[in-house]
Amino acid sequence: MRGPAVIRVAVWLPLLVVASTACEKVLGIHTLDELPVGAGGAAAQASGSGTMATSGAGGATASSAASSGATGATATSGTTSTGTGGVVCTHYVFLTNNTYAGDFNKADPNGADALCTAEAKAGSLTGTWKAVISDATTPANKRITVTGNVCLADDGIKKPSTTLVSDVNAWWLGPHKLPIDHTAGGTKPDDGVYPYVWTGTKFDGSASGVDCSSWKITTPPAAGTYGYHDKTADYWLDSKGQIDGCQNNRRLYCISQ
Repeated sequence: MRGPAVIRVAVWLPLLVVASTACEKVLGIHTLDELPVGAGGAAAQASGSGTMATSGAGGATASSAASSGATGATATSGTTSTGTGGVVCTHYVFLTNNTYAGDFNKADPNGADALCTAEAKAGSLTGTWKAVISDATTPANKRITVTGNVCLADDGIKKPSTTLVSDVNAWWLGPHKLPIDHTAGGTKPDDGVYPYVWTGTKFDGSASGVDCSSWKITTPPAAGTYGYHDKTADYWLDSKGQIDGCQNNRRLYCISQ
């Protein structure tokens, strides 16, 4: 009697496995290791020793593992950044950390460029830098070349880029997305009620004609046009008729070329 019963079980067992598999496919049932991973989807697999989570395209991948016999856990994550909006910066700009009287050490505008280069180097920035100023011979919009996106140096080089403006017209006429108020080293000076920057320049990049005698004299009543480093519209460059004594120490804007 026992012999036939064993034979019947052996025959029906494979049939039950086949039927179970067919039901899973019809009902869309998946085991843990079959869960899909892809765009917009996620899979999670759990075991007695740790957990793992993976997201598809457009997400991040993270894994963590912990063993019951371990004293701690290990976590890894991966992110890729190409800058805000994937922007490619053509130029960078910063505010000088130091302040200078209007003679720029008895030099001409090229002396101001040397100050910008020195501050860029101190902030670990490379390249060619020019001061955004005009003199009696050359307006700022002729000294400075802007051919594409201008980004803040402290953001654009040291962190994902923040586009200030996207073309030359926006550079001169504004408004800028953010004020130029950080140094090459990433600090933000606090000048209180005097956030002044020497420019000798009108809002459109042309020379104002008030420039400490081409940045060579500080003896009163020598004066210069200035901008405000806490502004984003035309006042960033042009004090609109307001002038400052050249004996006063003010900052400079520096832009890469």
